[in-house]
Amino acid sequence: MEIGRLIDSDFASWYPQGLPPSLAPADGNVTELGTLAAFDDRGHSDFSRILANSLFTCDNPRLTYHGIDHAQRVTDKGAEALDEIQIYTGVQLPAGFIEAVLLGLSQHDRGHPGATFFADANQDQVPIDINGKTSVEWYSAKLFDRFAAEAGLSRMQRLLGVYAIWSSTYGGACERGQKLGLDRIKPKGIIGESYERENAHPKDERL
Repeated sequence: MEIGRLIDSDFASWYPQGLPPSLAPADGNVTELGTLAAFDDRGHSDFSRILANSLFTCDNPRLTYHGIDHAQRVTDKGAEALDEIQIYTGVQLPAGFIEAVLLGLSQHDRGHPGATFFADANQDQVPIDINGKTSVEWYSAKLFDRFAAEAGLSRMQRLLGVYAIWSSTYGGACERGQKLGLDRIKPKGIIGESYERENAHPKDERL
């Protein structure tokens, strides 16, 4: 079974800022994500603790929606969706693939400033290394990659986690997002389904 049905090989170009520097290949090619063989069958021996720690990074009491409860719901829906695709296709997904998706889902709103675009957020919630020309999902993916690397995930897992986070971007539906080219980003396959089930498109918060 090819992951091409689940992952768009051109996703590295979805954001003009590109992939996190530690993941960006020199030629921009991420086609190594094309098969399930790129992922370890064994999984991480301490994954439950890693996932719990990942969810904890999203615990922000200032957020009425985009906090740890939302992260847990999306992660749970993602786990259900992964189970269903295995039943439907008769293919057992590698543990490394499943772990990467779940970790990505758990942090898809990490660092949320209360608005989809940092330019619209209260400026005391905007990281000093972020300009106003991107959406929260790009920054969340950057934070995720740092966390995943420290947790010992492989490069393939980190790329897949970034893909899961970027697939949650919905800012392309508005004028600002369209100007940034984000309207070409749409949830795909099993990863997209997990977001649709959670209906993760509420109004922005104001902190």
